Amino acid sequence: MVILGIYLLLKRRHYQTTWGDQRSGIWFSLARFALLQLTVAHQHVRNWRPVILVLVGDVKYRRWLVDIADRLEARRGLLYLAQVLTGDWQKLLPRQAARQEALEAFIRENRFSAVGKTVLADSLEHGVSILLQVLGVGALAPNTVLMGWSDDEQKRRQFVGAIQRILQLERNLLIHAEPELPEESLEPVIDVWWRAKVNGGFMLTLAHLLREGTGGRYREHPIRVRRIINNEAGVEDARRGLKAMMAELRIEAEVDVMVADGPPLRMIGERSRHSEMVFIGMALDTAMEEDDPLAIYKPVVAALKGNIILCKNWHDLHPSE
Repeated sequence: MVILGIYLLLKRRHYQTTWGDQRSGIWFSLARFALLQLTVAHQHVRNWRPVILVLVGDVKYRRWLVDIADRLEARRGLLYLAQVLTGDWQKLLPRQAARQEALEAFIRENRFSAVGKTVLADSLEHGVSILLQVLGVGALAPNTVLMGWSDDEQKRRQFVGAIQRILQLERNLLIHAEPELPEESLEPVIDVWWRAKVNGGFMLTLAHLLREGTGGRYREHPIRVRRIINNEAGVEDARRGLKAMMAELRIEAEVDVMVADGPPLRMIGERSRHSEMVFIGMALDTAMEEDDPLAIYKPVVAALKGNIILCKNWHDLHPSE
């Protein structure tokens, strides 16, 4: 009814085709109307939608990263696929248009519902900062950034400044590592390793979206919420707390609470070794002072054979809120 009303209003105003095809004018007006509504609409936590900025680099070699982003977005939010070209501005400027055109061609050819953007910057940190400050409006601005994992220490060190900016600008962070084995040979389950309420709720929401996502790959996969605690006496309380959280989020999942018998990341690597998808909360608060704050996760990434998504909800930096 709203769309019909706008259409009739445009007809009544004798919308001129001087500006191009009349349908383009109608779509523009509809988009303008919706965008202005979204900028003033109150976003309740239950209505959270994933608006994901994917740092794709050379998109020809990052199809896997776009695929996982598409599944996480699940047609509930919006995807931005971004390339950051770093170096001398004068040398890069002639390449920008060609790289942008290639990115848009990739989106069209693979039928992704996404917006492509190529920016020039002095560094990855600078480029990420630009993208997060200018992309989108209101609820259409990115609330989550997805990056690809690298085993290369030098490349991971380049992430440090970008990660700091992402969290300072109050965006969620996801780092995805490709599966080592074919998905068909893995256990069809989605494991969520609970670390804290805010980060855990974020990961559980992502797991639910993944199961509801495009292609139906994970539709029949059970979600297992797994938590490590220090003593046997707290097992039942922890289990009840997790079940209450899932009831609040209205998400069906199994609960697995275990007592620590070793370092948590080692236990995760052992217990979820062949799980098809594993969400792990990151503790970056103090690690950001290190040259390579992601190095601590290298052993667990190596141990797990399926998809891995390391997660950091920016709210988790302020647990009192």
